[in-house]
Amino acid sequence: MSKYCKKVIALDVSRTMLDFANEKAKKMKRSNIEFIHSGFLTYIHQGESVDAVITQFALHHLPDFWKMVALKRISEMLKVGGKLYLRDVVFPSSVEDYDDFLNKIINRLENDVSAKIAEETKIHIKEEYSTFDWIMESLLKKSGFTIDEVSYFNGFLATYLCTKENVVSTDE
Repeated sequence: MSKYCKKVIALDVSRTMLDFANEKAKKMKRSNIEFIHSGFLTYIHQGESVDAVITQFALHHLPDFWKMVALKRISEMLKVGGKLYLRDVVFPSSVEDYDDFLNKIINRLENDVSAKIAEETKIHIKEEYSTFDWIMESLLKKSGFTIDEVSYFNGFLATYLCTKENVVSTDE
């Protein structure tokens, strides 16, 4: 993103990931990135509101309650009309047989990618906090976003493009 933006704030709770990204930025001679060791729940944005926030494969580490807190914090740092690009593990609520659905995902990963990734996915399903589509969409709307686009890959990797609205929804 640093190629297209005046300034990028890159934050992560993992020092290792930040160090990796910082080294990559140095190799690409990018000097407009500020690296911050923080997370959704601890980062305190100061300065002007931002135009966009991108989060990939991070929210599933939080239970739904804390996802809501994180999304509200993201909304607060965005300009009205600002964009949120969210990519994460989100399961469809329309599935009738989840055992079959999950087994197909694991088998496809094992055959198409690797046994290691398939095993990591099994662990993810058991131990992480992925959510259902209807919950994620409600969290986004209640946090002040309009969902502009949604797409799924492999049935469980969701991508949302959202716009921050003027006010946070209080609909029940």
